[in-house]
Amino acid sequence: MININNKEASKAKIIHLVELRNKVLKSQHINSLPSYLVNFIKDNIDDILQGNPEELATLNTNYYRIQKSRNRRKYDTTIRKIFSYKNFSKNKKEYNLNDLSNNVSIKYCPYCNRQSTVNVRFNSIKPDFDHFFPQSKYPILGLSFYNLIPSCTICNSRFKLSKTLRLKYYPHPYLDNILDDFRFSYKYDINSKNTISIVLDKKTPIPKKVSKFMELFKIIEIYNAHNDEVFDLIKLKQIYTDRYLKILSAQTYAGLRVSQKELYRLAFGVYYDSADFSNRPFSKLKKDILEELNMI
Repeated sequence: MININNKEASKAKIIHLVELRNKVLKSQHINSLPSYLVNFIKDNIDDILQGNPEELATLNTNYYRIQKSRNRRKYDTTIRKIFSYKNFSKNKKEYNLNDLSNNVSIKYCPYCNRQSTVNVRFNSIKPDFDHFFPQSKYPILGLSFYNLIPSCTICNSRFKLSKTLRLKYYPHPYLDNILDDFRFSYKYDINSKNTISIVLDKKTPIPKKVSKFMELFKIIEIYNAHNDEVFDLIKLKQIYTDRYLKILSAQTYAGLRVSQKELYRLAFGVYYDSADFSNRPFSKLKKDILEELNMI
């Protein structure tokens, strides 16, 4: 999982609040609620729209705690209309899901770092947005910035679905940075395509939180469908030994002002810094394997 809490996200969060605050408060459905719930929304609207993941979980708990109806979910349908993700996702002239996608500027799914999440407004192509806290159980968080995770369809609609993830047991893309908690490795396997299997490095103890994430999104299984990425790196190692980047620097790009990080990106098609991993697929995988091969 790639942490996506960057400068673009910080700016996008502010825009999200500014654009949606009055729209929510002026919703035609808000007057259908009892006054104590109207006041709860008005008093907490800023936190509902831009509160961090931990604050959102607390807000949802408090929303149900103050319910005066015996049926604690009596007003959930109305709440979903007020915080309507369905309406937000439609292509309209006002601020919508396309704008949010452009503002957060995440090019590859933070869950798998494999599938594109690029927004092409002309053709109405936009990423899925996963509700980390599912709308079915957290209706008041339907439009919360930190509850809208840009993701690929496979991660969102095949693996994650409407599963409730608790922050105590699962990492959150805007809250946690787990890249140093595990390392990808490989092993030779005669039963695998190209005889290479991608595995997790057993030398690095993996926290349970990370293991649960890996299992939920089938990271190893999915990555092994792309083991040619690792095979190509091994072939480069065999051809150039540990001199590959030096050869590129001294010969192919000789005389050009190319930094080591730019050289790395040109050579391997990914970024070196983890802060940029969401801009290219398999960035974490390739860096781990390159380090294991002593190529960087």
